[in-house]
Amino acid sequence: YDSLMDRDVAIKVIQDVALDVPEIKSRFYREARTAGKLSHDNITIVHDVGEEDGRPYIVMEYLTGSDLRSIMDRNEPISLIQKIEIAIQVCTGLSFSHSRDIIHRDIKPANIRVLDGRRVKIMDFGIAKLSTGTHISRAGSVVGTLPYMSPEQIKGLELDRRSDLWSLAVVF
Repeated sequence: YDSLMDRDVAIKVIQDVALDVPEIKSRFYREARTAGKLSHDNITIVHDVGEEDGRPYIVMEYLTGSDLRSIMDRNEPISLIQKIEIAIQVCTGLSFSHSRDIIHRDIKPANIRVLDGRRVKIMDFGIAKLSTGTHISRAGSVVGTLPYMSPEQIKGLELDRRSDLWSLAVVF
């Protein structure tokens, strides 16, 4: 709870075992910087980023509801209209992100949050990149979640916004 702003927040931190891994720390800060540039109804809002006693943190809006992966795992019924509403909202958020030249690169059910009231938020911009000249994080290292990755992403080729759209199509 942020008493100064009178709002609930979520605080994301790196686990102790990962604090000494430079790639994880840089990815964490990249998520904060990238998501912090995106202010949109369908993208999780980042309020602050910092470090306390050597532990980086991101302060984000607190989201209610469930991620799409959890909903699917519980076999909750989702009507065709609800599925279309979710897809439209994810497309709207991605359109905004893409208009800022930011590719998410990890669109999957676990990164789509369905809030109470059926509004949708895209989460976790941890492996997002600017769309200019982006293809791999380091030599031979392709990032993403394999079942949702576009063929170009799997091959480590340069990506553009179509890669996110491929992933979204696989989700739905």
